[in-house]
Amino acid sequence: MGKVSKFGKIFTIVFNIVFIALIIYVSFLSLKFIFWSFLSIFSFSSSDSFASMNRLINNILMMFIVTMVLLIVLSYAFSAVCLWGIFKKTGTKCSNALIPIYNNFCLIKDIMGSGWYFILSIIPFVNTIFSLFLFYKLGKCFGKTTTYCVLMMFFPTIVMPLLAYDDSEYEAYFAKKKSEKNENID
Repeated sequence: MGKVSKFGKIFTIVFNIVFIALIIYVSFLSLKFIFWSFLSIFSFSSSDSFASMNRLINNILMMFIVTMVLLIVLSYAFSAVCLWGIFKKTGTKCSNALIPIYNNFCLIKDIMGSGWYFILSIIPFVNTIFSLFLFYKLGKCFGKTTTYCVLMMFFPTIVMPLLAYDDSEYEAYFAKKKSEKNENID
């Protein structure tokens, strides 16, 4: 097992704290808007109750949209930083981590050995199973234990930055399997 760099540890801890704090903050903010919008229904006469209910629904939808956008931007930034570290180890151009769909293609190509496996990542329901398999193989490509790989499958937000910024080295898993087959033939 590789030793985790100081940056990797700090990044993982800070990101998880910020992510949890953001979720709590947005949840309380949403509850506040819902509460005040709900109270505004009773502050108007009965003729304005339809308009008040409409405002309540609009506020709830707006908070939902704002929450989703914040979570999407935060998770994209997190994955870009993690993939940057992984691409640095695999020898792939690091700036590919910033391109949304192409970064997954590059990761799949590095881990699986062929870009054609990317098709599995866009098929509904199959992509869930494939992503679990991909995370497992990602850990194996860096020489990690089976326990580490299983943790990576189910807790990628904790384990992926540790993998990206520790001092483990990339071993092309698919190339290793091909060389083992060639050795068995000889």
